Amino acid sequence: MQRLSSEDYNIEAVVTGTEAITWIKNHPESIVIIDYLLVDMTADVVLNSIDDQDSLVEFIVMTSIKEIKIAVAMMQLGAYDFIIKDHEFLATLPMVLEKVEQHLSIRKQLKFSVAQLQVLSSRLQVAQEEERHRIAQEIHDELGQSLTAIKLDLSWLQGEIPARLNDMIGQTIELTDRSIDTVRQISSRLHPRILDHLGLLAAIEWHIKEFNRHSPIVCRLKNKLEEVHLSDNQSIALYRVLQEALTNVVRHSGAKTVTIDLKKQANQLVMNIADDGKGVTNAQLHNFDSLGIAGMLERLRPWNGQVAITKRKRGGTLVSARLPWQQSGMVK
Repeated sequence: MQRLSSEDYNIEAVVTGTEAITWIKNHPESIVIIDYLLVDMTADVVLNSIDDQDSLVEFIVMTSIKEIKIAVAMMQLGAYDFIIKDHEFLATLPMVLEKVEQHLSIRKQLKFSVAQLQVLSSRLQVAQEEERHRIAQEIHDELGQSLTAIKLDLSWLQGEIPARLNDMIGQTIELTDRSIDTVRQISSRLHPRILDHLGLLAAIEWHIKEFNRHSPIVCRLKNKLEEVHLSDNQSIALYRVLQEALTNVVRHSGAKTVTIDLKKQANQLVMNIADDGKGVTNAQLHNFDSLGIAGMLERLRPWNGQVAITKRKRGGTLVSARLPWQQSGMVK
């Protein structure tokens, strides 16, 4: 202890494993030198108690028991090093601490970089949705209105030109109608206007109807909620998760049916999307070129939400989106 104090380390000592667990929870960025045999437990119990994924605690386990199995077990639990207390122990410890400090510094920098990337990702998603909304509005208003005006002019012309040209005008009016319908579809895919006017539940119901109209896969909705009031950004994030999940069902699943289950579970708004297809593979889940899956996993992070994608035991894939509803608004 005196030797470490002389190296400008800030030293705090506890005796029991229970005290160690409490101390570690209050010091999430620290180096812990721990005896394997404590008065009330072994070191593996302490290491197992650290379930915070954001914790930057580094463990050095020391013991007089020369047992390789114990060392391996400690390293598997996340210990940085395992030191045998022998005649070279005190000489070795400062060198190990120096390496641990370097490793801890790298982990802190990595954590900071990841946090920055997550903030940037969230801002990019918001900016992208705002741009989609703007483009959808312009397409719907400007192009849609122009095509409607052309159709009205063509209808007027039908009564002013020779009958032999009416068929050609009629075909042009039909083409204009199809173009107007295409403009509406493109505008809705960019940003569903129903989401702004009637809310998330109505937008989900509308999207499912459109899905069933264009896909041979049968999509069913199980809705246990009366109403959901979220912020605009939260609503569009959940809607995009649904949109991307159904797109993946069509492209990759080979499913015959897909079920969307909306409910409130404990303190969370839950949206489960389950299909009966062949199921997602590990290669697909870890494919860094798959921006759709990566986008789904990041969508709800700004509100401490989560999206999990798993292969179902009975076949098919389950996409489970969870959003803490206290932070999300009112859910009934």
